[in-house]
Amino acid sequence: MTRDQNLERLVALQPGLRTRFRATLPSEARAQLSQEIQHVTIAQVEALKLLHGEPAGVTMQHFATGLGIGASAATQLADRLVRQGLAERDVDGADRRVVRLLISATARGQFDSMIKMHVQALSTITEVLNDQELQALVDLLDKLARPIDARETEE
Repeated sequence: MTRDQNLERLVALQPGLRTRFRATLPSEARAQLSQEIQHVTIAQVEALKLLHGEPAGVTMQHFATGLGIGASAATQLADRLVRQGLAERDVDGADRRVVRLLISATARGQFDSMIKMHVQALSTITEVLNDQELQALVDLLDKLARPIDARETEE
């Protein structure tokens, strides 16, 4: 197959992978997941992922940079997360001028639950792969997910 044919095949596979993933989740998990995130946008999920990985919270500059958005957009997104009870603002103990954004305890619990469901679904979907195939898939996806400048330094 040519590179273009493989890319077209990859595009064609995506809906099937999403369908297979959704079908793998138990109905109770699908209902819980849809209820927990019914009012959360994709941008908010990405923001919560960033905050989830930072137990001490992040500065607004780190928040904006981590999401690849401007300071104004980051502030608006943070305001929405705080209004929805998904995040909290806290003054930095070392420098009171610095405000840190943290994931709320409620959102952390919901996010932890989503991650567990996601891992269970991926476990079921990848049962057809042996350990070496799974490792190769993860390594390739990791390579694709890295920023372009990080990939260029490896080559």
